[in-house]
Amino acid sequence: MNKKILSAGFLALALVLTACGGGNAPETTSQQGSQSEASSSQAASSSTPSPSHKLAQGAMDLSTMPWKEKSKIVAALEKYAMENHSAGIPIYDDASYEQFSERVKLPSRTYLTNYGFGVGYGTIEGTRMYDGDISESNEKWKSYFHGYTNTDSGTFNGWNATGSDVSDRMSMISSSYFGIKANDSYTDYDWVSSLSTVNEPIMLDAEGNPIDLTGLSQEERESKTSQFWRVPLHTGKGYTYRYVGKESLKAVYDGREVAIEDYLTPFKVMLNEKLTRFAELVSDAGGFQGAMEYVYDSSKKAAAASDWTKSGVGIQISPDGKGLDFAFIQPKSISYARTSLSSQLYSPVPESFLKDIGSVDNYGKKGEGEAVFDNILIFGPYVPEYWEQGKKIVFQKNATYYEASDYHYDGYTEVVFSSEGGKSDELAYAAFLNNELDEVTIPTKYIADNKSKGLPTKGSTIIKLNVNSCTEEEWEYYFGENGTIYPHKQEKYWPVKPIMSNEDFLNGMYFAINRKLYAEKAGRNPAMGYLSDAYMLDPAGKVAYRHSEEGKSVLANYEKVAGEGNFGYSATYAQRLFQNAAKKLVGDGIYEPNDEIEIIGLYRYQSTIDNLGNDIAKDIMENFNKGAAAAGYPNLRLKIKLEIGGSSYTDTYTRMDHGEFDYAEGAITGNVLNPLEFMNTLSSTASLNQGFNLNWGHRTDLVSEKHPAIYEFEENGVTKGGAWSFDALYNASQGFTPVADGVATPIASNETFIDSGTNITWRAEFPPEAV
Repeated sequence: MNKKILSAGFLALALVLTACGGGNAPETTSQQGSQSEASSSQAASSSTPSPSHKLAQGAMDLSTMPWKEKSKIVAALEKYAMENHSAGIPIYDDASYEQFSERVKLPSRTYLTNYGFGVGYGTIEGTRMYDGDISESNEKWKSYFHGYTNTDSGTFNGWNATGSDVSDRMSMISSSYFGIKANDSYTDYDWVSSLSTVNEPIMLDAEGNPIDLTGLSQEERESKTSQFWRVPLHTGKGYTYRYVGKESLKAVYDGREVAIEDYLTPFKVMLNEKLTRFAELVSDAGGFQGAMEYVYDSSKKAAAASDWTKSGVGIQISPDGKGLDFAFIQPKSISYARTSLSSQLYSPVPESFLKDIGSVDNYGKKGEGEAVFDNILIFGPYVPEYWEQGKKIVFQKNATYYEASDYHYDGYTEVVFSSEGGKSDELAYAAFLNNELDEVTIPTKYIADNKSKGLPTKGSTIIKLNVNSCTEEEWEYYFGENGTIYPHKQEKYWPVKPIMSNEDFLNGMYFAINRKLYAEKAGRNPAMGYLSDAYMLDPAGKVAYRHSEEGKSVLANYEKVAGEGNFGYSATYAQRLFQNAAKKLVGDGIYEPNDEIEIIGLYRYQSTIDNLGNDIAKDIMENFNKGAAAAGYPNLRLKIKLEIGGSSYTDTYTRMDHGEFDYAEGAITGNVLNPLEFMNTLSSTASLNQGFNLNWGHRTDLVSEKHPAIYEFEENGVTKGGAWSFDALYNASQGFTPVADGVATPIASNETFIDSGTNITWRAEFPPEAV
């Protein structure tokens, strides 16, 4: 597990690298013996559309709905994803038991959701660790907090990466506009200013004038939305960079004061170079006005090279020169505007620094020899002082950091235990017992005997079996020669398995997994849905979605089928689902009665296969084979072949991105304070998912015939909405969306350009909804 000392923020999406534990295969027990033999899809779903659900029609904008109403939209989207299997098959969250050395004094020994124990703000007293003095050869480093990671990608450049290892490392050397601070009792936290001079962004009208919200209640304030916001920012004295690279640049940048123009640099480079995270800046849901046009208009780029105000991008220096003004594509409330602007990706950097190190491609990269830190500019609580890639990186406290008084460690060492084979947690635990580490995640194999020595955390991410449920036609749409996601040559086409697009089979996989058993053995919490307990409904981040009526309703029927407290596990019901699947697959001539059906399951680490994957595969195979026998096909067998996706955990994600898998273990994390916005990770449309979708099957831009997204609302006494495509409902929740027959329609279509020689005329057809 990657151990970070600081909070990396609430919003940044990231691919999770944590290895998963597991245990022995559960005994198959009868838990719903009286369950009827009704269609499995109906039993596993409670929202098969009725004739009363008409297709949604008209101009829709649900972005200004109060948060309590938006919670219903979150539930409708999650229910859709569960029923159509675009949410994968959840197993458990990423909670853990953390064990600390004796010398570490934590602000709290009770985990606060979305905040933690406050490890980054703790203190070290003495040298005693597990059962003796610290084992550290460097005298200076003995007073440093000693942590670990399992990945060293060789960069701090979060602008051009998606892995959580890079975002964690970037958090050590960067800052954000806003942060959070726990109360004295560590029972809650509040948002506070950091680089911003105020605790929340200032709402503006379309002319750039501040909107007065004084005298309004918190609920009234949050009901107000705007596209336009201002963040006054700190510059000058007390806000200085650190640089420890080449001497020629050290004279220029070490101790240099932050200028207001530096705050524009991250946005410029992500857009100019189309770095990985630029997609978030141009997305219709959370992006900024003019950003997409700028990226693809060379004339605007040329004009902006000398005058950024000519870029047309809704990210500009405020008129008084003391902050930035932002123009979002979609309106936002105060809290959502704040969380949207709290990413450490927006930490300031002088544009000249990127030129001086050659290009933005070099930023954050490890240099060679004595030039190890030449490409890194620090504006965070820690300064890197030693880096042996793949082995160890050491930071010393940044004494000139503007919030240095909040950090009490003299420094931080991060030992790299290779993730090869997924044994990093076990290697780290051995080091902890040898008095080398201050904190460690107790590995799965040691949980039973040692979890009483650790402190339980609360998970924020759901580990899942992500599924490729595509038919051949769907796979070709996404991944064929003209694929919308990742084109393949015909000879490289993935052989999709018809069984993986059978609804009864996928539901059978869901009910065949004993989540409670595996979670207990791994020190985690069983999970039945896509969103974890960390996702909050209200803008202030106090109401957990999973425990709300809306969140509970999504999983109610799964719990009813399997029995309360079984977390969606029922071997008996799984076998009935598999029985139905076998009848359908053989009856349609897709498989013969004596076939052995092979599917491939991918994992990120071999240890996860050993601890968990083999047992899950065994459960699925045994229950399927029993179901097939009950269907009259005792020789129809399922074989699951497990393998790791490659030498790095990212290789498994690449296989998922490219549609080259049947099912694959993995997860996406981020955006816990805005679950509705996070739901774009479930879209199969590239412009919405920003490259973070892990499941492929039914097109989310079309209305599912069996399981559409169902959402209705009242407007002026009239019931609107009904059955939607996933994309249409999601887009409408973010802003104006013309919807026809449940599908989001283009605001303009049949676009043509007519060149008369002196002028170019653009013509397009607009639907009647585009008022």
